[in-house]
Amino acid sequence: MRRRRDWGLLAAACLSNALPPRAALGLATWIADQWARNHPATRAVIQANLGRLLGRAPTPEETREVFRHFGWYLTESFTAHRPRRSAVTVEGLEHLDRFLRRGGGAIILTAHLGNWELGGVVLTRLGYPLSVVAWPHAAPATNLLFDHQRARCGVQTIPSGAGSAEACIRALRAGRLVALVSDRLFLGDGQPVRLCGAVVQMPRGPATLSLRTHSPIVPTFFVRSGPGAGRLVCDPPIEPVEGDTVATMTQAYAAVIERYVTQYPTQWLHFQRLPPAECPPLERPAGEPVASRIGHE
Repeated sequence: MRRRRDWGLLAAACLSNALPPRAALGLATWIADQWARNHPATRAVIQANLGRLLGRAPTPEETREVFRHFGWYLTESFTAHRPRRSAVTVEGLEHLDRFLRRGGGAIILTAHLGNWELGGVVLTRLGYPLSVVAWPHAAPATNLLFDHQRARCGVQTIPSGAGSAEACIRALRAGRLVALVSDRLFLGDGQPVRLCGAVVQMPRGPATLSLRTHSPIVPTFFVRSGPGAGRLVCDPPIEPVEGDTVATMTQAYAAVIERYVTQYPTQWLHFQRLPPAECPPLERPAGEPVASRIGHE
C-alpha cells in the first residue's frame, strides 16, 4: 500500500509538470473526485472532522472539496518552481521584518491548511531565507522528490529527527526563518491542548524552540482563494515572556490554528479523526499563566 502511494506521488509530479497548468489542475480535480467516491474510510474521517468544525453535518460538496484541495495542493507544490502570473496576495510581513531587522530569526508556525509548501516558496521569492522542518517519508524516493522541489525553489529542508533541534537553532541564530507544520503529532510525546472542542496532542517543538532561543513564533498560513491562487497571511507574533511554559505557548498557537481551520474548514487537510468532543478539562499547575501574550511588544 505504501509503495503504491509513493508511485502515485511520483506519477502526480510527472503529470503536473508535463501538462499545462489548467489541465494539470483539472486532472487533479478529477482524481480527487474519484478518491472521494471510492475511499469510504477516508471520507468518513473527513466528514467527522468537518462536522466538528462546521457544527453540523457537512454536505457532499463540502466533503468532496477537502479531497480537491489535497489534489490542488500536490499539483501546486510539484509545479511551484514554474514562473507564473502573480495570483497571490501577502499580508502581515511587517511581523517578520521587525525581527529580521534585529538580526535574529523567527519561527514560522503553520498547519496542513491550504498549501503550506507554496507558502514557503512565496516567502523565499520575497527574499526571506527559509528553512523548513520536514518529517521524512517512509520511501527515500518520496523524500528526494519533496526535498528536490523545495531546493529548486530556494527552500532549505531540515529533516525531523536526531540533530534537527540543533539545526533549527543554528538557522535562527543565522537570521533565518524556521518553519514547522504543527497541527499534527507525528512521533513522541506531545503537549495536550484544547483544539476544536477536544483535548489533542500537539507538537512541543515550536514552543520549546522559542523558549530556548527567545525567538518569536509567527503563525503563517497560505489559504487558497481558488486553484493556483491564494493569500499568504502572517499573524501577530507569539513571543515568550517571563512565566511562559511549553504548555502555555502551545495552547496559544493551538488557538490560532483553531481560528484558521474553522474559518477555512475544507482546506484543513487533516486525515486523522479528531478525538471525541466530551473531554475533561486540562489540569493546570498552580501559578502557571493561562495563555501566552500574542503580539507582545
